[in-house]
Amino acid sequence: MNILRGVLAAAALGVALVFLASVACPRRDERARVPSPEALSGLADPAPARLQPERTPEDSAGARSPQPGAPAAYALLVRVLDAHGGQPVAQAEIELRLPEGAVAQQALYLAADAAGERRLEGLPAPAVTLIARREGFFDSDPVIVALPAAGELQVLELRAGAWLDGTVQGRDGVPVNYGEVTALQLESGTSLVAKPGRGGAFRLPALEGGTWRLGWREHVHAPADPSAHAEVVLLAHQRYRAEITLETAGAAGDAAQPAGIRVQPAGAF
Repeated sequence: MNILRGVLAAAALGVALVFLASVACPRRDERARVPSPEALSGLADPAPARLQPERTPEDSAGARSPQPGAPAAYALLVRVLDAHGGQPVAQAEIELRLPEGAVAQQALYLAADAAGERRLEGLPAPAVTLIARREGFFDSDPVIVALPAAGELQVLELRAGAWLDGTVQGRDGVPVNYGEVTALQLESGTSLVAKPGRGGAFRLPALEGGTWRLGWREHVHAPADPSAHAEVVLLAHQRYRAEITLETAGAAGDAAQPAGIRVQPAGAF
């Protein structure tokens, strides 16, 4: 009986020792297990929230609103009129000059409409310079406009002259695109030169009314030939067409001389 009790006691002690060993020393695969990043993130201190940049009006879908200290934008209506009769000058060109440093491009060229008007919006400078021009007219004097004190309307006046254009060709009809067409006003002594271009075409878009002597020379140092000129009276607001025919129309080295100069009215403008 005593022997049986001893055996049972020894067996109980062995089971207890095995249980204690399993608790104190985990299995190898349990000791090598590394916590997952998810588990670590749950244990780590929360990261501070990142500061988001404050959005400005320029950031949102192109919308813009005035900013404190931004330069003002001005508007101006420009009207171009004929100085003689006060009629609108359709399709006139308006040159807009801005002060240095206002924008990268200091001069803008804009076209007036059929009523001789052009509305300018968003001018970045409080003072601009305006010049109007059109073929057949003399350029207007530069006008400095102070905004907004000058008001919303600025009138520019153009003074009409005579408009002369034409062609230079040989007797065989071949265009001559070299040499110079000369124009001398006898009353004032004003002298102008136009160079024939493609097709022998030339133009003198603004001439004072009066008597003009027209000619052609091969180059600037060519001797003048009085017999190779034609005198014509030109009137303001009138367009004229000239045809200059040369005796020889060869290369630039040929000795060409005008054989005939004919000028005819081509309509009023």
